[in-house]
Amino acid sequence: MIVDRQGRAFRNLRISLTAACNYACTYCVPNGKRLVAAQDELSAETMARGVEYLIDAAGIERLRITGGEPLVTPRLEPFLARVSQLGLKDISLTTNGQLLPRKLDLLIDHGIRRLNVSLDTLDAEAFPRLARGGDLATVLAGLEAARAAGLKIKLNMVPLRGQNLDQVLPLLDYCLERGFELRFIELMRMGHLAKDPVALRDWYRKHLGIDVQDWGGAAFRWSDTAGNPTNGTTVWSIGGLDNDYYAPSQATFMVNYRVADLAGLLVLLVAGGIGFPVP
Repeated sequence: MIVDRQGRAFRNLRISLTAACNYACTYCVPNGKRLVAAQDELSAETMARGVEYLIDAAGIERLRITGGEPLVTPRLEPFLARVSQLGLKDISLTTNGQLLPRKLDLLIDHGIRRLNVSLDTLDAEAFPRLARGGDLATVLAGLEAARAAGLKIKLNMVPLRGQNLDQVLPLLDYCLERGFELRFIELMRMGHLAKDPVALRDWYRKHLGIDVQDWGGAAFRWSDTAGNPTNGTTVWSIGGLDNDYYAPSQATFMVNYRVADLAGLLVLLVAGGIGFPVP
């Protein structure tokens, strides 16, 4: 069993099936090129065996499948076939929804009853500008089909100044009418934004109206555009030696790891708003 410093046992496992994605969202990739599968991605059999080991060793009860975009990989079906037989209490999946109409029966047949779907706008013209791939009508059709099948659905929106802030209320109304849960996701220091501090600083200034300082250390400070520290926050630890994260909100902070073999498998367990990597 894995227990954090507050005595909470971790029962939830999140595993990424692939780095590949059929979108190239503006906040995810800088150049519009779609992400492809990594050369050293684990096989479906190896990942499923890793899940089985963690169930036995750590008492994992719930599994969330992510990517990239998990619906694009051929590993999805054999992986689901294996983990659906492991006695987990819950298996859920995060997706952009573009392939949902095609893959919904597969998901339902393997016991998935909850979906998180990334959707940043209901504007059909703005959609391809933000996602740089896919089409809104197909995503909405998939959501309606999943709803009709009785799946529990959460929508994830990344609000961006000058791009989709006008969609906050329309998306809220859309979700309220259908019994969906809407979640607003903060622009995270991940991918190209993690590698390029200037790009991250520019994104936060442009879309959130705040400046990020102290780039030289393991932590950074939030300040507003006038240079004053924002209320309720001091320093958020980024990649400290013991991977601690401190925040004034309920935001979940995550550390991503890539491994080339089962022996080196590291997975992210998320509980109570704190992300812990498991060796």
